[in-house]
Amino acid sequence: MAGSLKQGVSSMNPRAPHLQKLGLELKCPLCLEFLKRPFLLPCDHIFCNSCLPKTTEFGSECPLCKAQYGDSDLRCLPRIENMVTIYRSLDSAFSAKAFQMDLNQADQLSPRSPPSFGDNKDSENDSNDRGSDDSPQNYKAENLLQLNSDNKIPKLQQNNIPSSLFRVKMLSENAVLPSRGSPLSAGCDLSSVSAAKVPARGKALIPTDLSIAIPEGTYARIAPRSGLTWKHSIDVGAGVIDADYRGPVGVILFNHSDLDFEVKVDDIIALLIIQKIVTPNVMEVEDLDATVRGAGGFGNSLRVKRLSENAVLPSRGSPLSAGYDLSSASATKVPARGIALIPTDLSIAIPEGTYARIAPRSGLTWKHSIDVGGGVIDADYRGPVRVILFNHSDVDFEVKVGDRIAQLIIQKIETDNAVKVKDLDATVRGAGGFGSTGVRACCAS
Repeated sequence: MAGSLKQGVSSMNPRAPHLQKLGLELKCPLCLEFLKRPFLLPCDHIFCNSCLPKTTEFGSECPLCKAQYGDSDLRCLPRIENMVTIYRSLDSAFSAKAFQMDLNQADQLSPRSPPSFGDNKDSENDSNDRGSDDSPQNYKAENLLQLNSDNKIPKLQQNNIPSSLFRVKMLSENAVLPSRGSPLSAGCDLSSVSAAKVPARGKALIPTDLSIAIPEGTYARIAPRSGLTWKHSIDVGAGVIDADYRGPVGVILFNHSDLDFEVKVDDIIALLIIQKIVTPNVMEVEDLDATVRGAGGFGNSLRVKRLSENAVLPSRGSPLSAGYDLSSASATKVPARGIALIPTDLSIAIPEGTYARIAPRSGLTWKHSIDVGGGVIDADYRGPVRVILFNHSDVDFEVKVGDRIAQLIIQKIETDNAVKVKDLDATVRGAGGFGSTGVRACCAS
């Protein structure tokens, strides 16, 4: 036992004790796997029961801090459902009320129910990845892990660590809690809960059996994994989750190769990236740069100029939608397996400190295999906004005047100047490239 313990200590995650105290680490620092029958020591360190050394008549010591303890000092935390107890024991400030809200209170969290893809005209091009019609639609808040900015952890603030936590409900036993492949990974891994086949040159909707409450002021982007993209030509379609969406999260995978791609249970299929946005009110103007802003602060208004009578002002589908609908100003055909440039007859002044992302609509992506190409509008661009549409199907796609074809998302950015250096900071990931974090995650599981 001593030998295996020594080996575990030498290879443990050095950040685990600190993260455990912040309530952010759900893995044992010795075996580096998710906690199994976790035991809490008096020193506030948590380990799997199988990883702890057996106590003697003289007691034992914590593998990390060497604090002495006896059998009577151990607190068993049998299952992950008792994470509330763990957070309380680690002096975090999570409120028990978040886990005891009734269904009526939970409904007030979001005005938007989780309909299926394209269940009516308004949702045909909806901006969220959604599951099937028979997906669960009741999401009690006591089953959501309260990790949003409304209940910040004081220790995060004391250590000047920004809170980037969100609530997740697991809808089945096969669901895998999103996790990051390395400490500074931009996104959390999303895993499949069922085996599926993505046909050659086709697409498939992969369930995750998760529902996620995205913090207000942000949206979640479902992004592709570079390893899958490079090795298997697998890309992610659509991939926008609004802050008021409470339905099951599904991932649309496109297969751009000539071979079928098999997805197995627990395969990591995409990344979930939480990105900050601004949602200013749309203001129609005659001149983008000559507009008097008045007392409005940063991002107070989105100045838009219509260039023709067919132009439709951008609008948001719900109060917490991340994006503004963009509509076509002319009838166009997107040929099968082809591309087309769709005019909106709008020019838009993007607020400084942001850029506009032209993102796909999940309804168009899933029902018609329509994706968006390019899609970056800088804050100093004043020309007409046009949308590049790809048609990944074998059927021509007709765009009519006034059709919603994409969504405009205003994202906060940093524009630091590049500085040439001799060496970069060392990180846990290092130079690990395409697929490196996915491989580590698979090996750990």
